[in-house]
Amino acid sequence: MVLGAGAVSLGIIEGAAEAVNSLLKLVSGRASDKAPTKRPLVLLGYSVSSAAKPFIAVATGWLQVFVIRILDRMGKGIRSAPRDAMLASWATPQSRGKVYGFHQAMDNLGAVVGPVLATLFLLAYPSRYRTLFALTIIPGAIAVTLIFFVPESAAESSAAGTGAPSERSPRSSAEEAASTRMPREFTAFMLVLSLFMLGNSTDAFLLLKLTDAAGTGQTRFDPLIDNNNPNAEYARADFDTAQVFNLNTIYELPFGRGRRWLNSGNGFVDRLVSGWEVTSIIRASVGAPILITDNRGTLNRAGRSARQTPQTNLTLPQLKALLGVFQTPCGVFGIDPNVINIDLAKCQQGIRASRVAGLNAGIGAAPFGSAPFPGEVFFLNGPGQTGNLPRNFDNGPIFFNWDASIIKNIRLTEKTHFQLRAEAFNVLNHANFFYAGNDVSSTSFGRITSTFTSSSAQRVIQFVGRFEF
Repeated sequence: MVLGAGAVSLGIIEGAAEAVNSLLKLVSGRASDKAPTKRPLVLLGYSVSSAAKPFIAVATGWLQVFVIRILDRMGKGIRSAPRDAMLASWATPQSRGKVYGFHQAMDNLGAVVGPVLATLFLLAYPSRYRTLFALTIIPGAIAVTLIFFVPESAAESSAAGTGAPSERSPRSSAEEAASTRMPREFTAFMLVLSLFMLGNSTDAFLLLKLTDAAGTGQTRFDPLIDNNNPNAEYARADFDTAQVFNLNTIYELPFGRGRRWLNSGNGFVDRLVSGWEVTSIIRASVGAPILITDNRGTLNRAGRSARQTPQTNLTLPQLKALLGVFQTPCGVFGIDPNVINIDLAKCQQGIRASRVAGLNAGIGAAPFGSAPFPGEVFFLNGPGQTGNLPRNFDNGPIFFNWDASIIKNIRLTEKTHFQLRAEAFNVLNHANFFYAGNDVSSTSFGRITSTFTSSSAQRVIQFVGRFEF
């Protein structure tokens, strides 16, 4: 992404790299069976990967990354089969699960610890990605060095401790394995695993999908507003929802045969009162984060300033106190209209007018160089400036929705049933306002002109009949 590569380039890199990895496992596995010792292949594989990764630090194009990634996966393909064979030589039938389980656990632990350490490094040294990749040579060198201290097998370790020769050579083990037919269960497992791998995709596409979040452009990365101050980009995510409450309930009414009440067994009464269910789905959450912007190109060009904030002279608690839902004859606002250029006296008469002659009504900040209007708390940036207002400093209006249904199950025969359902979405017809007027130069600044667009945007009632057999 930093090098300007798109989804197609990523697909080529990951597809080729994983293909090389998979094919080399077959070749390496066969070579491992024939080799008298496994450690040279393991050492070669780890050495190739460890030597290749740091070169990403000096890559200037995606083709260079392609070559480095191929070399890295080549190393993994070479080492995997002989490494597993070495583990097998150490394991007994009783400890085989423990040996491979410990190996997989340490592998997964490394997959967690590595990104955590990388994250901590980038927090301390933002944007130092090349340095981070260069530092990968350290754990790689440690891994390669440790291989020299690993005995070829348990038998070799025992022989080294007693001076006695190994009773069983790797060659005889390989010949025995080659002459043994794979059990049917193993063949079935490999078939299932193959089907899974056909439908599996690289995690890199999940990372690529994350760049589709709000605020990203077609270049798949967000350029910094101020290259000398990368910390200015730190903020809450646009989709952050700090508190969410979900409640799903299904309650079967206790009436009819086998229930607590009206269980006399009368067929007509039982059909009338039994089989009733009521359900509810309730969701309540804090509103979406609010981003107030001055998207003029004052420090960087306008195309890179869409998320630039304005200047303000208020503290964070004072800013939060301005937020809410304010209903006026001039519309519904998500921010106190007293800090917007609207004549509130005329607003009560249904007239939307400016407080100051010559300024557009409804703006949140006077043009740069103009005198501020009464009550103004947001100010446009001057040349060479970027805003001091934090991004996404608070949440918009609270979201609440309640869906419910009443269900009647009617038994027709032993194997057939008929179900009637009355369903209501947004039972209370509650309006969940969505705050979108965030540009202080807009004449609709602070206005709420829409609700969340979903099936719960307005009350919907539907009736359903369902025949089950």
